[in-house]
Amino acid sequence: MVLRLNMVLLLPVVLLLAGCTGGMDNSKENLDERGGPKNPIPVSGKVTVDGEGVPRVFIYAYTKEGGMKPVSECTSEPDGSFCFATQTKCDGLEAGDYRLAFALRDKAGKGKDEGQDRFGGKYRNPMENDFTLLVETGKPQTDLSYELQSE
Repeated sequence: MVLRLNMVLLLPVVLLLAGCTGGMDNSKENLDERGGPKNPIPVSGKVTVDGEGVPRVFIYAYTKEGGMKPVSECTSEPDGSFCFATQTKCDGLEAGDYRLAFALRDKAGKGKDEGQDRFGGKYRNPMENDFTLLVETGKPQTDLSYELQSE
């Protein structure tokens, strides 16, 4: 009886955690539902702050025209390396013109759990900085480099 009760209580937790792993269902049905299969081009590189690679630099890609919601985002690793993902880890971005924005967060989370932007918002508005990215079909970009300043 106790074992059955524990299993009943544990099942919702396991299901919740499984939904938070970031895995995507890329079955034909799900891709069709999301607007069809995408053709991402690998986009990766390194972001540095004051000349050093640092973790938790959030990199946001917006369409060139702008908009309130990024089309993709990624976060730098401890050495500053990053890669964008569309369908699977590090598969890249779809071809197009993008504006980029950056935020340096104290922790990886969502919303207010991310902590304050240690850049003070200076790189957060893609329409007010000069960071652009052109992704062309058949031309992977795996050596991008962005140098940011903390002050």
